[in-house]
Amino acid sequence: MNLFIINAMEKETPILETYKAVVYFVTSDLVRVVLLVAFPAITLFLLPT
Repeated sequence: MNLFIINAMEKETPILETYKAVVYFVTSDLVRVVLLVAFPAITLFLLPT
């Protein structure tokens, strides 16, 4: 939904160009979720202080 808002604000940029720019961020989010599901101990790790 935010992609449509960004595209409406920048009228010269085609929607496909906006999608291409966001692919890297969505991919990094998916990798992060996969890592947290595969290794749930990462979320419980606390640095010793």
